[in-house]
Amino acid sequence: MRFLTSTLNIAAAPKHPLAPMLHARWRRFHGFVQQSLMQDIAAGREPHTMEPSRGAEQLLATYEGLQLQSMVRPEMDLLESFDRAVTRLREGWSREYVPPVWDLGRAS
Repeated sequence: MRFLTSTLNIAAAPKHPLAPMLHARWRRFHGFVQQSLMQDIAAGREPHTMEPSRGAEQLLATYEGLQLQSMVRPEMDLLESFDRAVTRLREGWSREYVPPVWDLGRAS
């Protein structure tokens, strides 16, 4: 977790020589999770209402965010927290997506 966090600064620096490699690895991991979700939909383990690229984004954001929290809250049970969050997340995947009613273009 600490290594991942430390490489994030490098990946966020576009001119750093390691940034392209780190970007490629993050994209590859996202692609792996996305492909796995596509297989889960085909096998009936996940609902067809879930968009795999968004699902992968949500799963990775949840896990990475919980990893950061666990680094500063060592008493936290990372696996239990992830399991609970994903259980709730998957519940939402079963419903049709309803776009927000606000217009972000007008809000800025």
